Amino acid sequence: MKTLFIQYHSGMRQVITDTSDNLLDFLLMEIDNVEDAEIIEHIDKRNEVKATRERLGLTQQEFAEKIGVARETISKWENNHFVITEDNQKKIERLSQSKDGKIHRIEDCELSVRTENCLKNGGFDYLEDVYIRVQSEGDEGLLRLKNFGRKSLNEIKDLFEEYGLV
Repeated sequence: MKTLFIQYHSGMRQVITDTSDNLLDFLLMEIDNVEDAEIIEHIDKRNEVKATRERLGLTQQEFAEKIGVARETISKWENNHFVITEDNQKKIERLSQSKDGKIHRIEDCELSVRTENCLKNGGFDYLEDVYIRVQSEGDEGLLRLKNFGRKSLNEIKDLFEEYGLV
């Protein structure tokens, strides 16, 4: 089966077809008839969700509780029946960075006031988001934050090590 998600201004429509030809026929017909449709790329996230959950040794119920969704939602994600919202995708990404199956809020990390304020003002709520930024942009991704210096960077790196994020 081929799956395609089409994003309309009024919502999302999922189309499932049995062959690529049928999918292409549908696309051509749909694009001609609906001017405000935007085709979005669908990326199969089910293996990522299940792999993250299993790596953390969590049941679907435990994983659902950490993300804040119903267990049935996890099952539907893993079977590719639901599209994962951007907010939930971020939560899964945070959990995937976690070695202990926990998401660490910045204010719970016992950081210096300066470091915590710099991170909060930079839009960070979770330590895992800070880690993702460092992974993608290097130390410079944090050093660009206003008033965030080497001392704060070292404090964060120590915290990464303490929580097993290295």
